[in-house]
Amino acid sequence: MLCGSDRKRVRFEQSLPTAPAGDVLHYQYFKGADGVPSNHWHYRVVQCEACGHCFPDPIYDEKTIANSYLEQEHDNGFGLDVKLLAKTHRGYAAIAEKFLATERALHVDVGCDTGLFLREARALGFKRSVGVEPGEGSAAEARQIPDVEIQQGLFRAEDFEPASVDLLSLIHVLDHLTDTRGIVRAVKPTLRNNGIVLAVVHNIASLVARISGNAWAPLNLVHMEYFTPSTLRRLFELEGYRVLAVESTVNHFPLDHLFRFAPFLPTAIRTPLVSLARSPGIRSLVLPLRLGNIAVVAARSDAA
Repeated sequence: MLCGSDRKRVRFEQSLPTAPAGDVLHYQYFKGADGVPSNHWHYRVVQCEACGHCFPDPIYDEKTIANSYLEQEHDNGFGLDVKLLAKTHRGYAAIAEKFLATERALHVDVGCDTGLFLREARALGFKRSVGVEPGEGSAAEARQIPDVEIQQGLFRAEDFEPASVDLLSLIHVLDHLTDTRGIVRAVKPTLRNNGIVLAVVHNIASLVARISGNAWAPLNLVHMEYFTPSTLRRLFELEGYRVLAVESTVNHFPLDHLFRFAPFLPTAIRTPLVSLARSPGIRSLVLPLRLGNIAVVAARSDAA
């Protein structure tokens, strides 16, 4: 996708379910078993030997993938307190703010989900905020946010005036798409002079990914791309953007969440640690950690 090379090696072997005879694949096959990431299904993941980009190959057909999003109950919160999720998204907004121009007319959040980032980005002072979300349930929840507009469906550049967007955000969207370069190319004409794109993805080169190996949580059937800081930068540069920054982001997790999803813990140790972390005096502890997400900020190359 990024360099045109056909040289690739297997990074992770596939772990896929076998559908019962006569059954069709549906969203249940796209979810982890018992909520433990080390047990979830994932494609074979290959790595380009030329540029290092990682991606699943082969994948299910486009219809099956699309239906999985429509059928499942959409929840990107993983059971976390909404206040903690808000702090994480507030950090994303702080990254964007460093590069925003003074005039802030329009923010467009593509794949806005339930509106977590839209809520936090409102503090940046945009005159108009628009979320684009294909999921019906997520779009309905996002509509509860005051002073935002929600468009249910896929992003279409023609729905926005050319050179009108000050901030276009893609929060954990790029790694879910089969045509990543397509969306990066499509949003570019909507950016105004000094307008920026903020995208957040998982980092397959992170320490937690290297330690977790085949049990790394983002290895699942809904992720179509696995970026590193260098390949994320390359994606935008190939589409003619000027990359302003690529940096790791901070997540806010309670201890019990970390123990529940730590892939290297056996159940005999995991269970008592989770119970301990939920005890009074400990359950309120929250750790701000850089656990493998990266953000890129990019501007149109013709921006002053």
